[in-house]
Amino acid sequence: MWTVVSMLVTALIFMWEFPSLWKSKQWRELGCFAVLLAVGFCLAVMHSLNVNIPNPLDGITKLYEPFAHAISALLG
Repeated sequence: MWTVVSMLVTALIFMWEFPSLWKSKQWRELGCFAVLLAVGFCLAVMHSLNVNIPNPLDGITKLYEPFAHAISALLG
């Protein structure tokens, strides 16, 4: 059910924003809008199908953890 709702909301957002971006020939904004809307739609569908989506903060924590340890060792 949520998949259908997310599809309808995505279609409504696209139909609302696309014509104004097209008429004003804002090609970069249109491309960025389409990519972000597609990514959001895919994540919504994956979430509604109970696919395990990793948390981005886990990757950021693993990336900066060595720096935090180095600074902690340096300071104290």
